[in-house]
Amino acid sequence: MTLFKSPPTFRIPGAVKYFALLLTISLGSSCGTTLKTVTPIQADHPYKKIALTVIDTHDELRDFSKQSFDSIVNPVFNNLKDMPERTVLEDKFAGKLSSSETSIIKSADVFKIHENISYADYLNRLRNSGAEAVLIISLNTHRAIIHDSNNTVTGSNPSYSILYYLVDLTSAQQVWLGNDRVVFPVENVSAGDVNRALYKAGFISKPEKSKIE
Repeated sequence: MTLFKSPPTFRIPGAVKYFALLLTISLGSSCGTTLKTVTPIQADHPYKKIALTVIDTHDELRDFSKQSFDSIVNPVFNNLKDMPERTVLEDKFAGKLSSSETSIIKSADVFKIHENISYADYLNRLRNSGAEAVLIISLNTHRAIIHDSNNTVTGSNPSYSILYYLVDLTSAQQVWLGNDRVVFPVENVSAGDVNRALYKAGFISKPEKSKIE
């Protein structure tokens, strides 16, 4: 006589496994911040209006000179190829950073796709929009190749290094810097962490509690 029966075996469909993995990744990315920040210039007042610019590049902005803009920012900040990612990030950061004390301006509202913009024109248009600073969000995509036991490539695991540069539009100086890494998809970026860090550094007014989570 069998006293104990083996527990039934359940087969989990592949699609369910996939979505469970995405959920795990998403939850994991929100359980703690990986954002590291540097403040080259201390804030003397919070900005009331901040513009956004999103770029996809492997290069770092060591400064915000004309040379840096022309070689790194200008080729990609309003290009057609990166428009989907740019739209996602601008929408997310605009939603998180905006408050009754802080207005956010998306680059898409100032610059047209493929419009040729000079360094002086870029700065002047943002200043004329009322922005006091611009937050440049720089993506760098990494793809880790996945192999099986036979060393056959089975896929890739993309992730993003994200660098943040807050540039004062009066001086064109970088006043705050951030470094973060997120897993695919790019929506996993924590704009709430950036919001909290900018507030602690004194560059924005106190954000709403729901927007730093």
